[in-house]
Amino acid sequence: MQVLAPARDRLHAFYASHPDVENADGEQLLALPPALLAELDQLLAAAAAERSGALVIDPATGVREIKPTFPGDTRRFTTGRNAKGQYAPNWDAVKVAVTPRGHWYRQDDVRDGLHNDTVCRGCGHHGHFDYILDYEPCTAPATTGDVVAALAGSARHVQRGDRVRLTIHDVPGFVYGTVGRIFRGANVAETAEVKCGTGQTVSKTLEFLTSAN
Repeated sequence: MQVLAPARDRLHAFYASHPDVENADGEQLLALPPALLAELDQLLAAAAAERSGALVIDPATGVREIKPTFPGDTRRFTTGRNAKGQYAPNWDAVKVAVTPRGHWYRQDDVRDGLHNDTVCRGCGHHGHFDYILDYEPCTAPATTGDVVAALAGSARHVQRGDRVRLTIHDVPGFVYGTVGRIFRGANVAETAEVKCGTGQTVSKTLEFLTSAN
């Protein structure tokens, strides 16, 4: 499923045409021609409005948004609690990040073992920084339910492509396999499809998988 996001696509086209702008610091931005700054401001505002309309968190969930520094930046959501469930300041609280193009992850999720990249929970795409994740739109962008569930659940300790150790009924000892897709199972728990060395493909709840990398 392709995500229709014309405002964000225009913003990315602008960055592609002005590669020095995307990573510019405050002083460098202020040195830009006024017309270019005005165009950037308009594109950021349009992208932020387009994005915010697709993801609205009900205050009754206890989830709040930490406002981004600049319009169009990655959005971050928190319940104000740390991984132990205790109230914590923003710097220590568990957060779920949602990029402008819909990629999303919990910030204490395990990173890709090969490149130390952030891995999108929606589509499995990975990148060291959010702007790398956002080269293409997420094919399974974050929903309100995704954000709430991710904050209420646990950080991911395995990711797609990881080698894991598990047990299978009627097979003695441990079996090793590779994680394929990750999905929400019938019991609402996050579940991984694992291709095992025995040739079997089994589904296991993430919390019962141990990394064997």
